[in-house]
Amino acid sequence: MQKRVCEGPLNGLWEFPGGKIEAGESQEAAAKREVLEEVGVSLTGSKLLKFKDYPYSYEEKNIILFPFISCFDALEGKGKWFKVGTLKSAPLEGQIPPINHQIIDDLWGYFKSQSECLDKLWTL
Repeated sequence: MQKRVCEGPLNGLWEFPGGKIEAGESQEAAAKREVLEEVGVSLTGSKLLKFKDYPYSYEEKNIILFPFISCFDALEGKGKWFKVGTLKSAPLEGQIPPINHQIIDDLWGYFKSQSECLDKLWTL
């Protein structure tokens, strides 16, 4: 995640990498591009699993968030490994956009049911 610096209600909040999908770009290609641009991690050749769509409105804007997940074996020098139990959103109250709480809670439920990914989570 990274701290957003902008005008408006999201200023100073931690956000997942993301941005607009460019013309002719798939959702998965946009996710890979945004992670490379914002986090410096290349996901080329990585299989991403689209999680689910999250419609959201703020500042009279309507957006749809398209979270993707993937398992990684090595991200040397990038981020920090942690246990899934630390993902619970309550400690992040007021530090992330409200929709991210829902995404984290939904991902937590998903990962609890998918044991092969439990040791592969990563965050900056």
